[in-house]
Amino acid sequence: MNKDQFWEIIDTINQSEPFESDENYKECVLNTLFPCSFEDLLDWHHIMTLYDRALDRRQLYEKFKESEPQFPRGGFDTFQFWLLSRGKETYFDVLRDPERIKSISEYTVLGQRQGRYLHFVSDDLYFHKHHLYKNGKPGYLPSDLSKHPLDEQTVKEIQDELLREAPLPAPPIVEKPQSPSSIADLVRTGNLLYAAVEDSNEVSRYVFFNTPGNIAHFLGNHRFTDHIVIVDQQDHGFLEADGCYIWDCDDKQLWAEIEKTLAPIQWDEVQPEQFFCPTYEEVEAYLAQRANKHKKQDQKQRQKEPSR
Repeated sequence: MNKDQFWEIIDTINQSEPFESDENYKECVLNTLFPCSFEDLLDWHHIMTLYDRALDRRQLYEKFKESEPQFPRGGFDTFQFWLLSRGKETYFDVLRDPERIKSISEYTVLGQRQGRYLHFVSDDLYFHKHHLYKNGKPGYLPSDLSKHPLDEQTVKEIQDELLREAPLPAPPIVEKPQSPSSIADLVRTGNLLYAAVEDSNEVSRYVFFNTPGNIAHFLGNHRFTDHIVIVDQQDHGFLEADGCYIWDCDDKQLWAEIEKTLAPIQWDEVQPEQFFCPTYEEVEAYLAQRANKHKKQDQKQRQKEPSR
């Protein structure tokens, strides 16, 4: 199956509208896809995945969130499934211009269910066709996908089409990390944050210079960790995150400032940058060494003072 055949199948299904119920829609989808070979069903899934991933754009997500109150309940992924089910023209119209989301009126609960069904139907159909035509032996599409990759030419055609019809916007300009380059200078600023990073039941602690951009880059550099808590110099925990996704921050204005840099990192539009971020133990060792040095200096000074 190639990309044109993929969209033709969706158009064929949509030409049978309106559907009075979910069952009518499912029947139409199955009747349309059933003649496909096992290889075509695997290709269908591969092609669906490529077009689905292309919808993972921050601009599209943000416009969806703005319009979400007027839509039926359901997350962004449900909206993506529905958008794919509407056909090539609607798909690319919205991908090119996310503002069009605001004028969508046909996104209904029934449409949501239909989009989700179309997205996952190949799994069920592949299983049942195997049972019918392979002497009762079931087939599992997810496990067979790696055995039948999509034709390289088809992949290239889809990638070229996406670049041509809906090119990615230029990467946004985000705040760069700002930090002294030594522990001595870092401590001297008096503007520090402490972060505890938990991953696989092990906790690592870090110290870094306090700016919204630094917090964003720090979270981005630890995006696959389990849990992060950031506290200020008064030992007040004001931010918690799972990897690079904040789920609680006391200061909502600060949260908004962090997101200006963090959101493009989350969507892989920019990469998080490394900056000077020593461990808590390294800073404690420096402070202990400095305190010991000052203590010795004081002792020498007292020894020089004449006794009374």
